[in-house]
Amino acid sequence: MLSLKYPQFNLGFSWIIRLRCGYKYNTTITIKMGRVSEDCPKTCPCCCEGNQSFEHWIFKCDALASFRWNSLNFIDDLYVLFARKIRMLIYLSSYDSMTDFNDYINYYIYLFLLGGTLALNELHFDCGEQRQLNELLFKGLPVPKIVGLAEFLTSAIPIISSSFELLFDKYSKLPNVTKSVDVVLIRYNDNTGSSSISTKGKSQL
Repeated sequence: MLSLKYPQFNLGFSWIIRLRCGYKYNTTITIKMGRVSEDCPKTCPCCCEGNQSFEHWIFKCDALASFRWNSLNFIDDLYVLFARKIRMLIYLSSYDSMTDFNDYINYYIYLFLLGGTLALNELHFDCGEQRQLNELLFKGLPVPKIVGLAEFLTSAIPIISSSFELLFDKYSKLPNVTKSVDVVLIRYNDNTGSSSISTKGKSQL
């Protein structure tokens, strides 16, 4: 297993499994959970421009550019290959802008990187092409492409998560939770007699 060969990227491999299962991480879900207010921004918390999706973080987010450059430097080659295949199937005029077309290509590259054959089947890659691409994904040199994705996610996920936490804390609907303490009853005597005061004692720090 690749995760045994590259244990330093186990965080990334675990996230690849999550993404294969359709895992999403965004403000909309957190709003539905009641954790943040409705006005919490739905833009990328890292670059404050793109949308909150793994496609954005993998292909576009400027805040993660250095990780992308180090781990996913093969993306441009895949883009050329997939773009050529897509142009054989559809007309570029079918899209409102070049950005839409690029997003369409990136979507299929994203599906391919997650290890599924759906993207290759839908774009009508023949059996020989699919075999070659899958070998690059899982057995390629100097390292398989999926290892590059795992390396990227291992570096990027902590940044993405911490950026979301800062955003969610800012728009949190939950009250600040104080540490639980024991209540100590203090009795004192004054001129009017004996009184009781409840104060906070022994903190669970």
